[in-house]
Amino acid sequence: MPTPSLARSFKLLTTRSSTVYRIFFLATLLVAGGCRAQPDDLPPEPPLQIGVSGRMNGYSLDRTREYYAARFAVLLFEGLARVDSAGTVQPSLATRWDTLDGGRRFRFHLRRNVRFHDGTPFGSADVVRAWQLALQRTQSNHPWMLDAIDGADASARTDVALRGLTAVDDSTLDVRLTTPLLQFPRLLISPEAFIGARTSNDSVAVGTGPWQWRDGAANADSIRLSRFGGYWGVQPRMGALTVRVVDDTLMSRAIERRIVDCTSDLTRESMIALSARTDVRIIRRSPLGLVRLVLNLRTPVLSDLRVRRALVLALDRARLASDASASPARVANGPLPPDVAGSDKRYAGIPYDPTAARELLTSAGFAAGLPRPLRLRLPSASTVEFSSDLRSLLTTYWAAVGIAVEVSTDRAAPVDLELRVSYPDTRDADDYLYSRFHSTVAGEAGNTGEFRDTIVDRLLDSGRVVVDSIRRQQLMRAASVRIDSLVPNIFLWYVPVTTASHVRMAGCDAGLPSSTFVNAVRTHDTPPR
Repeated sequence: MPTPSLARSFKLLTTRSSTVYRIFFLATLLVAGGCRAQPDDLPPEPPLQIGVSGRMNGYSLDRTREYYAARFAVLLFEGLARVDSAGTVQPSLATRWDTLDGGRRFRFHLRRNVRFHDGTPFGSADVVRAWQLALQRTQSNHPWMLDAIDGADASARTDVALRGLTAVDDSTLDVRLTTPLLQFPRLLISPEAFIGARTSNDSVAVGTGPWQWRDGAANADSIRLSRFGGYWGVQPRMGALTVRVVDDTLMSRAIERRIVDCTSDLTRESMIALSARTDVRIIRRSPLGLVRLVLNLRTPVLSDLRVRRALVLALDRARLASDASASPARVANGPLPPDVAGSDKRYAGIPYDPTAARELLTSAGFAAGLPRPLRLRLPSASTVEFSSDLRSLLTTYWAAVGIAVEVSTDRAAPVDLELRVSYPDTRDADDYLYSRFHSTVAGEAGNTGEFRDTIVDRLLDSGRVVVDSIRRQQLMRAASVRIDSLVPNIFLWYVPVTTASHVRMAGCDAGLPSSTFVNAVRTHDTPPR
């Protein structure tokens, strides 16, 4: 069972880093298609049934670092910006923004006549309130995308007003940053920066999105949503949507029996079973997710680069991508998938060389093995990203070079290595790199291993302010290669995004990020597969 807009699919495996591509991807199961009117004497159209294989812990936006909370939030809440079907950042609750002082200040012009689901009007004061509260969260839920706002540090420690935010009037918001950041509007597509109503809390979700919460606790087997009639944008074509929690081992049966219309929570076995059916459509998109092992650099033995490189050299990652991934995958040569601008397609990455691994361990003083077994945390079951074979393959490869490993599924136990799957918000290289490898987020977000490197910081900071796209790609490429060489993570493979839907569901095969999620429709004619 899976443990990357419902919609980082983004789930936190163990604690999955924030995300959002996968979040926005699953949300696009609701995009596109047409509908036909219902005669008055017919019963209402059944709701759109979305299948997921995990539960949330609550509806509060401070939980959207968690995978299922984030993918659900994108249906009910919105931010000032969104990502369109081409992966481009567009206005959402803001109609436009002005970049001032070389990217040190932004003026957001907010959409007028927007209301929350409880009927209260949306305005600039709601953004100030929401971001102020977001910055006061605990470190584990800290919204790093707001850190550049002037006064964010002080606001995070106390309840003082965030001095970098000014509500000029109801529909105008000024944001002052501590340093130029041309990429700031793009950061606001994250659910962690979404805006909820004052009445929204952990038990009741109240946003401005096209769907509104009707009933169902966050951890229930099903959660019912309905079309929000007061939505400022395009109304959903279907009147209701139900999120159903189904064990991923039973997801193929749920699709077959029409309990679920659409899902992207598919194990390898489910995909094999559904691919043989003529009434199910399987869509595979280019890989954007990343399966990686995060190394805890607080562990003394892992502070030695020779040991970290030996861990990578000992692994045949091509075989892992072939045999342990839940779907056809591409071996990773670093933190950036090949379709992301800034990836270095000529860089082969660290090779498989167990002899070199043993030599490095010997030079580090560990010819007879490490002082103790390394503690590896894996999810308790196979998921949509990897199969149960991964555990045995990892331990076998490392044992061959004298590295002992103890595998645990206990989320509370101390850990030296941890498996994570990341689905960034967009195809932008910054979304893959900053929140996972910049020093300012060491110990939180995706950088729980506490990696720090001044050169990587400088490259990523420069990439956020440079205007020239070619120069920015060069900076991201240099950062990516340096990160891989320093081995803060072991990059295993890139994850393709796969969805399954019944062939009578139109609009469930849109595989690019989107924030509309409204045009899915159940057709009455069976289209060709």
